Amino acid sequence: MPAPAIYLNVEDDVKSITLRLRATPEPEVVLVVPKQAFLFSDPINVKLLKKQVDILGKNLLIVSLDEQGKTYARAAGFRVATPVAKKRVQENVSESAPKQVEQVSPKNVTNPRVLVTTHNLEAKSVHKADATLVTESISPEKLHEKKQPQPSGARRLKIFAVSFLLIALVLVVALVELVLPKATIAIYPKQDSLERDIEMSLSTHIDTPDPSRLVAPAKLVEKTKTVSSTFASSGKKEVGSKARGKVVIYNLTGQPINLKKGTTVLSVGNKNYYFDEDQALVKNIPPNQANSPNAPLPVPVTIEAATGGEDANVPAGVRLEITNQIFGSRPQVLYAKSVTPIEGGSSRFISQVTDTDLANAQSQLISQAVAEVRSDLQNDNQVLLDKAYTATVQEFTPDRVTGTESPNFEATLKVNITGLAIDQEMLLSLIRTRIISGLPNTKQLQSTQRDILNPQVKSLDVANGILAITVHYQTLVEGVIETSVPTQELVGKTKEAASAILLKNPEIARVDIVLAPSWQTRLPRLARQITIQVVKSEKDS
Repeated sequence: MPAPAIYLNVEDDVKSITLRLRATPEPEVVLVVPKQAFLFSDPINVKLLKKQVDILGKNLLIVSLDEQGKTYARAAGFRVATPVAKKRVQENVSESAPKQVEQVSPKNVTNPRVLVTTHNLEAKSVHKADATLVTESISPEKLHEKKQPQPSGARRLKIFAVSFLLIALVLVVALVELVLPKATIAIYPKQDSLERDIEMSLSTHIDTPDPSRLVAPAKLVEKTKTVSSTFASSGKKEVGSKARGKVVIYNLTGQPINLKKGTTVLSVGNKNYYFDEDQALVKNIPPNQANSPNAPLPVPVTIEAATGGEDANVPAGVRLEITNQIFGSRPQVLYAKSVTPIEGGSSRFISQVTDTDLANAQSQLISQAVAEVRSDLQNDNQVLLDKAYTATVQEFTPDRVTGTESPNFEATLKVNITGLAIDQEMLLSLIRTRIISGLPNTKQLQSTQRDILNPQVKSLDVANGILAITVHYQTLVEGVIETSVPTQELVGKTKEAASAILLKNPEIARVDIVLAPSWQTRLPRLARQITIQVVKSEKDS
């Protein structure tokens, strides 16, 4: 069966030629290319066509009068021939290169009037006049067989429309499948609390901290501070009106008694009263007549409460015990009864300075001096712990003494503070280094913002510059999560499947996956569209 021929237009490009070759079922094809065709405008076009022909598995013969184009075709690996009239070709072949000419028989070409020369046929074998004659001799029948080409403008518009639709379709598919889908994965590391009680030794003779031996340097502190402040008096003194009333004295001793006002006290519970004047030679009342209704009543005498206040007010008929420095207290034979109400007492208090006020003032001033020393040490990142110093009072001067009636008082203190200070940041770093050395590779300490450090002084030797402390350290330990999680394992997975893959890591506590757009049910098919974040704690963020 003769090989079919494909006639090209001047504007046909590689794509359109490939489409026409693909539509031709025969493996042997003759491609007739006119002069100045777009295919021969650049050798790259011919090479691209060669690749497509090889892909299609075609055996292509290029026939053309374009010498430059045939040169490109030979270089690309095509078989090349020149169209001539049968009779003229035989003459040229017999005269110029009979052994180098391969005559194409009518069986191999669709048009039996077209013959071709081989690659080695020289361009001089065909003259311009012959080429013109050949073209004219083959055009009537071949032009009748060829399809009429579409106008170049319409053809280009059609190609453009098809190309645009294909590109648009590819973009839509890429947008939906590759660009739009995104996944953000938040990984929460597993957290555990960690507590340690660590004993350490600090000394002024050590320059460098040593985590292995738990020793660190200390700084000697010697400061003299003078501080003063005003304090409120806490003592209360009642200065209200004193209650007064009349009583009678019952003397059942059988003998007269001399009761002086300065040495005799009358009392009811915790309330004390005194005579207005001395009561000399109190008459005797026989015991058998003391409770007789007809017995003569002693003469009433006036008493006054020892202090002012409403609590000293008592009604008439109340029994009062009598205590005398000489006679003592014998309530069975010597007592008194109120014959009128003892009244008129009212309450009013004033403040006064007490011994407790002065002691508290001195303690507060010492604390104030220590606070000033600690403030000075902060500039060097040093801390003076409680019980890590001694305070020696050199002078304490209050402007009021004990018992002074005053709502407040002022005091001045001069004190010498001696102790050992430590660098708490250095202490924390030493402890963290010690603990980290014992952690497995899958665990790590959180930031120092989560640390709680509570050092307590165990012993202090200022003279030798040695301080022993016990540190209670508390923090959080979290799992180490590699940020370079192999996202290739997650592409195209559902949220549940992706979470299950990630949670295989025992150091991961929780996984949150957010897909975008919201209608997505699977993770993107491109690994670069998956973002993994390890979520830090709130104080660390």
